[in-house]
Amino acid sequence: MDTPAKARLELPADAFYSQAVRVELRGWVALPAPPREAVLLVDGDARMPLALDQERGDVARDLRCAPELARGFAGELELAGCRGRTVQLRVRAVDRDGRVVVSPAARVTIAPAAAPRLPHFVAGRLRLVLGSLLPLPGRATALALLRGLPADWRALARLGRTEPRFPPARLAQEPTRLLRDLTTGERAAFARELAGLPERPAATLLVPVLPGEEDAAENTLAALREQAYAPLALRAVSGRTPAELAAAAGAALAGESAVWLGFVPPGDRLHPAAVLRAIAALLAAPDADAVYTDEDEFVGPGRLAGAYRKPDWSPLLFLSQPYALRFALWRRELLLAAGGPNRAAGAAWEYDLALRVAPRARRILHLPELLHHRGGVEHDDPRARRAAVAAALAGFGLQGSVREARGFPGQELYLRPRGTPGVTVIVPTRDRPGLLGPCIASILRRTRYPGLELLIVDNGSVEPETHALLARWRTDPRVRVLRDERPFHFAALNNAAVRAARTPLVLLLNNDTEVVDPHWLDEMVALAELQDVGAVGARLRYADGTIQHAGVVLGFGGVAGHAHKRFAFAHPGYHGLAHSTREVSAVTGACLLTRRELWLELGGMDETFAVAFNDVDYCLRVRARGLRVVYTPRATLWHYESISRGRDRRGQERFEQERAAMRARWGAVLEQDPYFSPALARTASNYAEAVPASEAL
Repeated sequence: MDTPAKARLELPADAFYSQAVRVELRGWVALPAPPREAVLLVDGDARMPLALDQERGDVARDLRCAPELARGFAGELELAGCRGRTVQLRVRAVDRDGRVVVSPAARVTIAPAAAPRLPHFVAGRLRLVLGSLLPLPGRATALALLRGLPADWRALARLGRTEPRFPPARLAQEPTRLLRDLTTGERAAFARELAGLPERPAATLLVPVLPGEEDAAENTLAALREQAYAPLALRAVSGRTPAELAAAAGAALAGESAVWLGFVPPGDRLHPAAVLRAIAALLAAPDADAVYTDEDEFVGPGRLAGAYRKPDWSPLLFLSQPYALRFALWRRELLLAAGGPNRAAGAAWEYDLALRVAPRARRILHLPELLHHRGGVEHDDPRARRAAVAAALAGFGLQGSVREARGFPGQELYLRPRGTPGVTVIVPTRDRPGLLGPCIASILRRTRYPGLELLIVDNGSVEPETHALLARWRTDPRVRVLRDERPFHFAALNNAAVRAARTPLVLLLNNDTEVVDPHWLDEMVALAELQDVGAVGARLRYADGTIQHAGVVLGFGGVAGHAHKRFAFAHPGYHGLAHSTREVSAVTGACLLTRRELWLELGGMDETFAVAFNDVDYCLRVRARGLRVVYTPRATLWHYESISRGRDRRGQERFEQERAAMRARWGAVLEQDPYFSPALARTASNYAEAVPASEAL
């Protein structure tokens, strides 16, 4: 059967963006012959080329065509010059035989630019004064009149929701470390460590060498001869191409008898105690099948910087970036059981091998010490890396596509659920129609996920505009309204709503959020479908364009705080962590997806925590059950209000009580976040080192 010529831009047919000027694009093209080029049309004019670099097996299955004929794309479109108007977006593609296909139009409306804002503290006080002077009916009339004025004046109706602008956060400057020779005392200390080991399993380090890397490899081998561990074998394996190199590494692996095996690129160096410390960690954990360490890089002769203080083992992060590849020791038997190096993986053969081994490993350890110094050649091919990850997704229980990351050597995962389990989105609110309206409209109009139900918890709203909104939305079969007039209690409101939900998945969502990406819920459901995942969180941005949430770190402020807070939204963060799908210790309840059954088993949110820390406490109980909490940057939403809320003095006493309750319950757990290095400070979210880096271990 011939492949039909089709193209789709996977945006809602009529999308409205009240804040964004960059629209995230996703779509696909299918043609009778392999596509030659594709371009995005904005109002009929060619605006930007599209890279058809994604596999779309779902499209190929639906159209019953060869996989190479259905290709996907993703990107971002800058629409800053289109504020205040509606544009039509289409995809035009041409195959190698000259056949042309144009997708149906998607209309995108960008709101006008906001009026110049008053200083935030002035705006807040003015709104309080107006609210105290006008009775409720008068206030509603005033707002109605303001809606009839020009757009610039209408902004005054949102005085209480204006946001200050802050300079984007920067990563902390780290000191430069010096590489120096060991002292006699240090060598003696390492000898005592070696003598104290209960056993000494054999280990082998392979140095893979391509043409032109012989001198760098010899320098690496010379440095490795200084390792304090024995018995240790060092071997160079060579090949004219990455494929030949993979074959040579496979032959060396098959001929080895060592228990542990690792790879060291030409030009890199290990600390003299690297293998010793790694073996000691493995012996202390008999169920471990691998161990990896932290790393830095040479920035000049004998000068080291760029430290990567890594998190503990995170399978999703390993799919997003090869962070656990250098320096690592793997159980040789497991490498063989996984099939050894695959020459078809090209320059990514080592990453491909590790991705096949990781799901088989019982336990993978992290040694949080700077034991690996990068400085050699990188056998990196982004296309081969993406192919290796795409092939590995199924082994991790996932399906989707892979796209090259921007700003760090990794890849972005675009995941798709295997089924369509129903999801109840729970939005508690008390009036605030100016917030609630855009929130609900964005959920209903932009979300592409089919199994959506919306449960609005009306916590005693009194404003006529709110009642009008609720009455209108009740006509949508996806919407239910639950009236709950108790005094505001975030945990109790959500507990009651989850009990009233009728779907296997429930998602807590603040009323001050707005959906950005139509596939946000697909991404979260794809992760929540994994049986060992208990909670999923999203990436949230403030109205000024900075990050509000990219995962929660334990220990900030004595309990917990948000990672990468105040970083520019496009900033990849510390070694790409803000843009990497990964495991975290907790996620914010402003957007949290979990299984209803699990919520009920755990007793939901502990109502001891009326407002603060109930989400962190829930996530810690999820993890105590042996389940993962994960963060996906592909699910993106605006989060408007929290930045302007400030400290509630009246609630300060309650906050301190809840903070004390968290510390009493979780104690040392709050001081040991497995996904935030103990070498990093918990006083700020800019990943500063906790203490000045030492020059040696």
